[in-house]
Amino acid sequence: MSENKKQSVHSHPHVHLYKHSQLHRREGEVICELCGYSHDGMKIEEKAGVIDVAGVRIVEGDYDALEEQAITEMEMLTQWVERQGGIVGHVKTYLEERGSASSLTLAGGQVQVERTKESRTNVILSAVILNVDVEKLRCRVAEFLGRMII
Repeated sequence: MSENKKQSVHSHPHVHLYKHSQLHRREGEVICELCGYSHDGMKIEEKAGVIDVAGVRIVEGDYDALEEQAITEMEMLTQWVERQGGIVGHVKTYLEERGSASSLTLAGGQVQVERTKESRTNVILSAVILNVDVEKLRCRVAEFLGRMII
């Protein structure tokens, strides 16, 4: 990552603020009636007022654009927590791009090779938050992960 990206400050709302979950719903995915996003792949635990949040999504899109989206979403999540009167211990997002794949098949004759170039990225969110409503946070994190589609 370039130094400019590390130091960039985003003050603009992201252009993809509509509910991606409505457009990119996965088969069998349950959508929350309160927020309109899936809570699949999320885990939230509260102990003594400290809320540990974890979430995972596999998304498609340009890696650099996903990185920029993650920066924006992290900033927006932090601002949301502060507006709720909460405290952010940390918010971390780990992006892991999945590369090309080959399927090799031998069913008599020559080996058939089918190659695909994948543009899928694992998005892994980890956060420690204090003093906010757990259910509201669950929906806000679901929104974060749901908008990680470029």
